[in-house]
Amino acid sequence: MKTRIIRTDIFCDEAMLQLETQSRMIAVYLYCNKHIGLTNLYKLPIGYIQIETGYDISSIKLSLDKLQEVGIIKHKDYFWLQLCRKDFAALQYSGKFNDIAIEKYISEIPKEIKAYFNIDSSIDSSIDTNDKQEIINNKSKTINKKQELEKSFNLFWEEYPKKVNKVTALKSFEKLNPDKHLLDVIIKGIAFFKETKEWKKDDGQFIPYPTTWLNNKRWEDEITKIKNWR
Repeated sequence: MKTRIIRTDIFCDEAMLQLETQSRMIAVYLYCNKHIGLTNLYKLPIGYIQIETGYDISSIKLSLDKLQEVGIIKHKDYFWLQLCRKDFAALQYSGKFNDIAIEKYISEIPKEIKAYFNIDSSIDSSIDTNDKQEIINNKSKTINKKQELEKSFNLFWEEYPKKVNKVTALKSFEKLNPDKHLLDVIIKGIAFFKETKEWKKDDGQFIPYPTTWLNNKRWEDEITKIKNWR
């Protein structure tokens, strides 16, 4: 979820005071409308501005040019907009995967547009250096966590005797997202079941698919119940 925090004294800014009322109103609109993406660069067809502000297209173009002249925005062909005054408003996010979402958002912007607005990397240049480092660190943590999860799943898969539907089994395993302790319990549970007479049968017909075994949390079955199967 994204939120825009707008400065209450935005109308008193020196650059804003140089403008007539319409341009100031459009400036505020550009900094807080619903079309803003995950960064300060976003796409906004001029027809949307017309519908949502009530101003005619010719006067909107004049206002966009004036706002660009005083350094409040930068636009390309009245279609792409970059918000240049970070002190006017701030983007705030809530959610677990914002760093990945931001990179995906910017990766989908055409190269010529990023070149025009001098965005050279996958992380928006409008984001502060500290925020960039935090995004990089969070991404690194996400990658490491995924690698650890895959490593844990491989341990499970190696131990489980009926290797069927690996992709769906991995999805079930990811939902469980077991820590080291739970993984040990799961592996021990497989070892117990391997000793039952049903699992020892050559045809393996009584061994459930790994996805079923994981979804039903069969390792939680009482040890006494498992031993009675022998």
